[in-house]
Amino acid sequence: MKSATTRCLKGSKGVEESFTANRIARGISVDATSPSSTIKKSKSVAKINNDWIPTKAVQAIISIKEQFDGRLSETAISRILYELNTIWRNIMREEVEAVKRRLTAQIQDLRRQVVTK
Repeated sequence: MKSATTRCLKGSKGVEESFTANRIARGISVDATSPSSTIKKSKSVAKINNDWIPTKAVQAIISIKEQFDGRLSETAISRILYELNTIWRNIMREEVEAVKRRLTAQIQDLRRQVVTK
């Protein structure tokens, strides 16, 4: 929604309005003197802290950059996408396994509770 409203903005006024729209989209109050701005800022900080890039992804891109001498060819792009996909799948696999272990432990605990009653 933000990009649709700021797409036609031009000049310094457009830049200011774009920054304001960006702050609003992230949930940061435009008026820094309002008491609710600290609440909104803490929510946006939490949101920003959740947006992270895995270190493995950065290392893979640096490695590919060195391998292709900094040129962004079709092969390099394919390699980047392949590596990012592999990293993402591994992260999701680990996350699923962690949830599975947690739920298995919870099921075992509930079974013990049923047996003791």
